[in-house]
Amino acid sequence: MELGEFLLVSVSSALLWTCTFLYMVPSLSAMLFPGYKLLSAADRVIWNNKVMSVIHAVLIGTVATAALLWEEIPKLYNDTLWEDSVVIHYAATTTVGYMLVDTWLLLRTPSMTDPGILLHHLIITLCVLAKILLDYGPPTFFNAMRMIQEVSNPFLHLRWLLKAAGMSRNSRLYVTNGLVFAAAFLLSRILPIPYYWQQSLQLLTSPQTYVRFGAVGLAFWLCADFLFDGINCYWALKICRGTYRFMKTRKLE
Repeated sequence: MELGEFLLVSVSSALLWTCTFLYMVPSLSAMLFPGYKLLSAADRVIWNNKVMSVIHAVLIGTVATAALLWEEIPKLYNDTLWEDSVVIHYAATTTVGYMLVDTWLLLRTPSMTDPGILLHHLIITLCVLAKILLDYGPPTFFNAMRMIQEVSNPFLHLRWLLKAAGMSRNSRLYVTNGLVFAAAFLLSRILPIPYYWQQSLQLLTSPQTYVRFGAVGLAFWLCADFLFDGINCYWALKICRGTYRFMKTRKLE
């Protein structure tokens, strides 16, 4: 993807997500959820951000899953792994636009600011820039595997939305959503780690990969993957501990 095309898609994406946050989500929320208007101004900002994040996660998770199953996995068996997917490139560039908007919202709303999420956004943006503009990254098969991790995010944000809508933390829906979130996180982010690294190390140890990227490129690739999986493992530990404590002390209503 050329620089001009990348800027066009990412800036258009940022404008689209900004409009989604400022206009679409508030309008639909006011129509569908009467309690939305009763929220404080600060909570409405968080609500709009959470809904925007759910929409992004559903769209990108769906596109990445479809691309992985029908386009990327077959490349492992027909020796075309290095043929990049246009679909994944556009999905990743769209995500850059979303992350710019989300980062802006996180920084201007102290109650939403999370250093881990900001670091996550920074790493992803740098990896997308390196891959799409410099061709300095792994084949899009690995990008697709990272992108399907978004499928756990809707359940994370839905937890806050349910609570803001007045749902009790002990209600069956709230508890079920929490359990589904924990399962989705482990299945999409932790369970694939051995398979991801098996495929990654096979590629990293090939002479063709070293010639293509050199020592610096391979170090960047490895560091980014270690950071991704390190953050995911840290979050997984917190989620498992929190889920265990919650289920041990809460009673369903």
